[in-house]
Amino acid sequence: MNSTRQLVEGAFLAAITAVLVILSVYFPPLAVVIDFITPVPIAVLVVRHSTKVGILAVGVAAILPLLTMADPLSVLTVLFKTGPLGLVYGYFIKRNLKPTLTVTAGMVAGTIGTVLTWGVTFFLTKINPFAIGRDMEEAGKQVLEFYYKSGLIKPGTEQAKMLADTFAQMPKIAELLFPGAIIISSLIFAYLTFIITKKLLKRLGYDYPDLPPFRFWRMPIWVLVVMAVGVLMFSGFAKYPLLSKIGFNLIYITGFLFFVSGLSITVFAFKNDVIPPLWRTFLIVFGILYPPMAMWFILVLGMSDTLFDFRKKFRESGRVNDEGNSTN
Repeated sequence: MNSTRQLVEGAFLAAITAVLVILSVYFPPLAVVIDFITPVPIAVLVVRHSTKVGILAVGVAAILPLLTMADPLSVLTVLFKTGPLGLVYGYFIKRNLKPTLTVTAGMVAGTIGTVLTWGVTFFLTKINPFAIGRDMEEAGKQVLEFYYKSGLIKPGTEQAKMLADTFAQMPKIAELLFPGAIIISSLIFAYLTFIITKKLLKRLGYDYPDLPPFRFWRMPIWVLVVMAVGVLMFSGFAKYPLLSKIGFNLIYITGFLFFVSGLSITVFAFKNDVIPPLWRTFLIVFGILYPPMAMWFILVLGMSDTLFDFRKKFRESGRVNDEGNSTN
């Protein structure tokens, strides 16, 4: 009976995964939303049955879309991005491991899946997905030409020169940051997929712990160490472009994490009224008027929180209780 149930559920959820893959391939505008859902049936299968059943379902989900004459490369792209993530989430949730560990593993799986996707794309098409500079450079030239023809900017002026220099630098910056952007997008993708997976499993009767509330998020010290290594690689290995590029992307990724951490401690401070109302108003106005400076301030705040643990200091001062709520 159990084997029959396992077979029926496996076939059903594999079919759902295949349908989601087909929708993602044939309706690209919907792919942004669908790809968040695609790993969920695989994760549910692993939780309810086994990792082996989940792997078989991924295989079936790869075959069925091909029968609809879907582009094989597109099918592989979706499955590489979502399959490993579903398997990892199912494995960790089934063993009731810590949510933070589960999400971290999912982020690693999502990143590996994305890298595999780009690798397969390059192997099959010989198109380097990291070489986006040419396309951006051509787009910049077209925009500049449009400005000239429409009379918005006159050729040869200082404004035209500054704009041309900006367009010339953008492709270089984009190519430099592209690996880091892939990893950051994988982190966000993995987090949102975890939220969806957990909500569905809860409806199916599986009680799995929540992540800590956002206002309690704090980056561990090793993230700061990685950033320091990135700074050293970027500044100390200028003669070695590859090492310098890796260092810059480490700074970019850890900077994003510290920005999230800075937002977290900001929400904590605002929610618990540990900042006087006048200062809160000033900070909000400052953030609206000077977004780049505000973002930099939040990033530094996140780094400082890793070193000094502001929430602990608030608790020790009696301004918040042990649960992290205001005592006022």
